[in-house]
Amino acid sequence: MAFLEFRDQKCKYVVLECGVGGRLDATNIVKEPLCVALTSVGLDHTDKLGETLPEIAGEKAMVIKKGVKGVVLSPTCYTDPEVFSKFESQATAVGALDMIHKIPASDDINEINTSIVLKVLECISGTLLESSDSDSPQPGNLKEQLLQVQ
Repeated sequence: MAFLEFRDQKCKYVVLECGVGGRLDATNIVKEPLCVALTSVGLDHTDKLGETLPEIAGEKAMVIKKGVKGVVLSPTCYTDPEVFSKFESQATAVGALDMIHKIPASDDINEINTSIVLKVLECISGTLLESSDSDSPQPGNLKEQLLQVQ
């Protein structure tokens, strides 16, 4: 239903959050995402994604598709070499290895989340500027507004 609403509202861009994430997620209806952000790899949805962190990472990596302008990884996606290798392999397979951005580790989850958002905006800012009109928020303004959030 959400995709019908996006179409009816003539949305140029949307932010989608995956359910279980990865290959089996409904958001895979989007064939050419501008950017993907992988915010965690944990032992959730083991009945669908696998029983080990590398198995789960392998499933989640399938959201990395050809043409993405950024692959933003939170610390849980790259601190374990076996986990990172799954993201690296998929990014290589679709020609996006040079699009990987690792968010620095922090004890503050808000800092990590803010860093993810800012990196996504940086990755897609050229596309936003190319297609924006005067009424659309600009990435610079969004970044300034996000930095004001406490």
